[in-house]
Amino acid sequence: MKLLVVANHAGIVDLVGETVTNYCRSSVSLIDIDQAGEADLILLAAYHNEDPAMAARRIRHISDAPMYVITEAIGEHTELVFNAMGIGARDVIEFSLPNPASDQQAYLCNLVAKYAHKKAEEVTKPRIWLIGSSSGGPETLCTLLGQLPPNPLLSIIVVQHIDSQFRYNLINWLDKKLSWTVCAAEEGALPIGGRVFLPVGDKQLCITENGCFQYQSAEINNFYHPSIDHLFMSFAAHWQGGGYASILTGMGEDGVTGLLALQREGFNIAVQTPESCKIDAMPRAVLQRRPNVQQFDLPGMVQWVNQWITE
Repeated sequence: MKLLVVANHAGIVDLVGETVTNYCRSSVSLIDIDQAGEADLILLAAYHNEDPAMAARRIRHISDAPMYVITEAIGEHTELVFNAMGIGARDVIEFSLPNPASDQQAYLCNLVAKYAHKKAEEVTKPRIWLIGSSSGGPETLCTLLGQLPPNPLLSIIVVQHIDSQFRYNLINWLDKKLSWTVCAAEEGALPIGGRVFLPVGDKQLCITENGCFQYQSAEINNFYHPSIDHLFMSFAAHWQGGGYASILTGMGEDGVTGLLALQREGFNIAVQTPESCKIDAMPRAVLQRRPNVQQFDLPGMVQWVNQWITE
């Protein structure tokens, strides 16, 4: 994460920067004012009658990064602080110089660390491709994913209708057939780029608000175990940043509701062309609800996804 400390006195920049970078280590780097457009977080100093509002106005023309005012005594610089907050600073932080109190150092460092962690998540968070398949799915998955080279920026999560006692067998079979690493979606794990995840056990796979895999008790009235809709609906509710989602060959209508919910939340969706399916009921069920949904045969779907992850 790139941190910009704006102050007229170089000593302030050095002290604040040293305090923060010692705490956050390599996750935070200080940048100069001429790099303001690259900043992820901006600290505006209000010491010795410095006016942070002037700097805020100048920086706002080239950066929309979050800004905070730091000062040693809020009460002594009230007007300057509120002027800066009126221009877009989010809050004011007390930080006494030259010897800030330990709680002041901790508060400032924790604030910066929070933004550094958020930035790291944005950088490392993979793109998501959700796939639902049923009858004819294993062979179709093998053909489809066999044409797509592994990419560390992409995490693929597959729900294939199959009896629970054969799910690990399917994972092992795909792992041997594909150049991708194919593995079980473990409780509490994060979707990792460069891997294909499939559910295991008797419960339904979903994603949590924290972006982790979770298993929930299967609904009594849900015929499908694992359920495509259950996973897709959880991503529609909790996943930030969108992604891609596809329905492939299969019987029934599982996944239709979830796929359309994903589309409403910004996911790019597609179905396998009915003509190229072993069993075309699931793609046709989607097309009956949304006739204009994108359709691809397997090579076309590979091209569709590959263009997205390489753009």
